[in-house]
Amino acid sequence: MALTRSFADLSCSICMYDFEDPRLLPCFHTFCRRCIDGVIAAEYKDGTFKCPLCQETIKVPRNGSKGFPINTFLERDFKLRDVTCDVCDEKKHAVSKCRDCDQKFCHKCVDIHEQMQGTSSHIVHSIPSISKPRLPSCKEHAMEKLEYFCDSCNAVLCEVCIKYGHKYHSIQDVSSIADTLRDDINPYQQKKLQEFPDSYNYKKQVARQHQKLDRDENDVMDAIKEQTEKFKHVVDDVRNDFVRQLLEALSDSKNEIKDNKGFVTQNCAAANHLKQFAELFVKNANDCDVIKYGPILKEKLYNLEYGNTGILNLKKIEFIPKDVSLNDVKRLFGFFNPAKYDFSLTGSVTSNIVQSFHSSLEDCTITSLTFTPEHQLVDLYGKQWCLRTIQL
Repeated sequence: MALTRSFADLSCSICMYDFEDPRLLPCFHTFCRRCIDGVIAAEYKDGTFKCPLCQETIKVPRNGSKGFPINTFLERDFKLRDVTCDVCDEKKHAVSKCRDCDQKFCHKCVDIHEQMQGTSSHIVHSIPSISKPRLPSCKEHAMEKLEYFCDSCNAVLCEVCIKYGHKYHSIQDVSSIADTLRDDINPYQQKKLQEFPDSYNYKKQVARQHQKLDRDENDVMDAIKEQTEKFKHVVDDVRNDFVRQLLEALSDSKNEIKDNKGFVTQNCAAANHLKQFAELFVKNANDCDVIKYGPILKEKLYNLEYGNTGILNLKKIEFIPKDVSLNDVKRLFGFFNPAKYDFSLTGSVTSNIVQSFHSSLEDCTITSLTFTPEHQLVDLYGKQWCLRTIQL
């Protein structure tokens, strides 16, 4: 698990690189000083900023990020990480040191060292145990180490401090107090480690969830596009059908107009021709011709008809569109499945999808299905839209 690794194996959570000048915030989260400067510049408000990891409000020191203490614990881990095996040529990371040989060993070499006949009795210590950090010096007495703890003052002291200011106080050895606190911290640390999910598996599962969501997004997007194309085709078909009906209706009227126009044109031409002939006849015919042809021409003129020259009584064609609202289109277009994903960290990603349900109704059309928060399915059925609840 990532949380059980050495701190030095981790990287800065902001820049994602190895720590450079690591600074410890009051919330015990560590970042590069340069990265902290960037966060302060971006989020500084009322003399504070929020930790990028835990969002705890952090007060900015007067001298900026320089005011945060260096993470000496991390630096010590870095130094231990750089210690290599003195025996093998592979220069692997050293984990142990022999007090008798004064040599450092990797895991493989220390096993061999402890099994060899000539060195099996040597005393071997783990490098972290023999590389315990030195106690800091007293600020008042530079030559003295802070080796004692005053219960009365809740302060670490040197031997000189005890003699001159804490003579009758309750004094304990710093190492014993520290060991007690270490023993107190370890159970909490182990408990929290057990509560946290495995980092590697967690990332894999989150990646699978992202992939699942991406696939679903693509599938649903394709379904929406497909449904859109279907709607376009349906609308085109409806438009074409209305256009066909319009053209058929107009075709009858246009043919009627065309036929009437030809009839009227022909009659008018015949009448005009007869009229012109009558004018010439009256003007130029001799008396005998007038007596001979006049009565016949008179009868022709009397019976002359132009036909129906008026506007035909045509039916007016109108298209009356219906109001279509967005909700009307949405109801016809479709709906989203209300099932939810199970994004538990320990199980696989599943969705709560109803595969089927039993219906006691026969020869009855279900017109609507609705899910309820109580894991029930409500359906409307029949021509009277009867309501029924199905327990899933």
